Amino acid sequence: MKNLKIILLLFVTTFSFSAMAQNIGDYIDVVHLKNGSKIKGVIVEQIPGEKIKIKTSDGSEYVFAETDVLKFTREEKPKENLKPKENPLSYINNYKRKGKGYFFEAEILNGGLGSGLRITNGYRFNQYAKLGFALGGEMINSIYNGPYTGMGGNGYQVNNQTTVLSANLSISGDILDKRITPFYQAELGYGIDPNTINNQSFEVFQGLMSSTMFGVKFKTKKKIEYKLGVDLRTMSLFNSNAFINNPSIGFRFGIGF
Repeated sequence: MKNLKIILLLFVTTFSFSAMAQNIGDYIDVVHLKNGSKIKGVIVEQIPGEKIKIKTSDGSEYVFAETDVLKFTREEKPKENLKPKENPLSYINNYKRKGKGYFFEAEILNGGLGSGLRITNGYRFNQYAKLGFALGGEMINSIYNGPYTGMGGNGYQVNNQTTVLSANLSISGDILDKRITPFYQAELGYGIDPNTINNQSFEVFQGLMSSTMFGVKFKTKKKIEYKLGVDLRTMSLFNSNAFINNPSIGFRFGIGF
């Protein structure tokens, strides 16, 4: 019975010290100085009648003469502010940076020469340089040379819609490593109207195409990029019946992955 009482006493004593330690851990010491200052932390050393040493949360230690101390108190530790849940729609520097690797872009073209669609696949070397190969289909405005009206006549010209399939080499890049950044893009390629292919007369409507574009790109958290730009497009497509050789300013909207 005596041994049982000793075991119970040891158990109660251990539990009490554990609870007290846990309770003390929820508080911090406060040293009130006679000049009105307060130092909060943990008292690590105290020599009665001489000095007191207190350590703050940032690791700094302060030593005060006991004659400068007005009183000691203890207060509850401030609760840590919980980090607010990240807003998935927050776009302040909240986007996925793209490193090296393959990319895909789809663009809608619209301008004085007409409208169309451009699909680009390529490789991104870094933020400033991407090399791609683009295939496109466009409806562009061409000038058709009509038949002569008689001997010595000069004929006439009419506007016409022409379907052009093109293949282009594209070089592009971002100017800044930001969520919203300006970008550049340059293309050089070759276009052909498949409706004019004739193995007998060889009157194929074809020629060189080029484009220079500047705009703004918007990057998202899921590595999706949207871009809007203004481009200067030039074409030198021709055959004996139609031609296009005028530059035109247009707009492009694109999405990339």
